[in-house]
Amino acid sequence: MSTADKKPGFLKLWFLAIRPQTLPASMSPVVVGAALAYADGYRDALGEAFVFWVFALFIQIGTNLHNDYGETRVA
Repeated sequence: MSTADKKPGFLKLWFLAIRPQTLPASMSPVVVGAALAYADGYRDALGEAFVFWVFALFIQIGTNLHNDYGETRVA
């Protein structure tokens, strides 16, 4: 069996399915919002910003998986 015929592993398939190259897009709105909150005087908002970023990351991952499912689903 050549290296071209080798199938990727289960975890690698899931990692590729979440499209990690798109995940920074989920961070930018949270960073901008946290920066605006910090500039407006909300100095203790960094913990909340982290929680919002985690949720935004999961939303991005879910959206990527949903799009893959919708594109490959047999009608």
